[in-house]
Amino acid sequence: MERTMSLSCVEIDERERLRLALSHDPVTAAYLLGDLEPSFFEHCRWFVATYHERICGIVLLYGGLSKPCLLSWGAPDAVEAIVRTFACEWPPGGYGKILNAHQHAFQDVLLFSGIERMWNMGLRQDLFEASIPSLEKPNVTCRLLNVEDSLSSILAIYEDYPGHYFESSQLESGVYAGCFVEGELVGIAGTHTYAPSVGVSCLGNIVTATKHRGKGYARMCIAFLVQELQQRGCKHIALNVNQKNHAAIACYRSLGFVFHNTAMDVVFSRVDGELDLS
Repeated sequence: MERTMSLSCVEIDERERLRLALSHDPVTAAYLLGDLEPSFFEHCRWFVATYHERICGIVLLYGGLSKPCLLSWGAPDAVEAIVRTFACEWPPGGYGKILNAHQHAFQDVLLFSGIERMWNMGLRQDLFEASIPSLEKPNVTCRLLNVEDSLSSILAIYEDYPGHYFESSQLESGVYAGCFVEGELVGIAGTHTYAPSVGVSCLGNIVTATKHRGKGYARMCIAFLVQELQQRGCKHIALNVNQKNHAAIACYRSLGFVFHNTAMDVVFSRVDGELDLS
């Protein structure tokens, strides 16, 4: 209670101060670190709770996609203090990437629906390097995708993956790789955040066409993308995966990703009526 009473909640735009706070755990904070990249940062509002000037909680409101997104990091009591101070300024609805430990902090202010329980995973370089020799297949190539590739072919792949978060603008803001079998696009691996200036990237929008699943194409595409990201300066590579998606989890673990934290992907809406946030 004493610390809660001493927390100071403010909105800031101090990029370096945020980076220093988040860098203590770059895998858990990978999405937020990614949004420090200048092209993303301009779409962000950063709400922080400090204790004796030290940042101990953050809620990020990101507005760079078609719907706003809330992300949380830090001590649960600090996040709760931020929610009670600033929720009245947030949009009526959107998406959320919320750590499990923070669910209670939001419960009186936001309604969560479509909850997907996620594993937060981070890449271990030694395990990844050990997986590389098993990734070659004849007549299969991987390369980067760009805006000159057929958007209809890309969207057709994502139609096999209901609930995906892909938007065509991400081909320019992120890094996307395609897996081709004899010239046919059969799988895609991309990034939800790509921030080489802070050495972080989050993989996402990973999908294989239904008729080509179970053949190892996703592993090849992800491995190609990871190597590309590392060459561009991303030392910390993370991802979130639905805890029920056992096939994807097995794929990621085979490439050297290990469990790190638990989180939720949600659709949020503001609670109707007046709230007692005192």
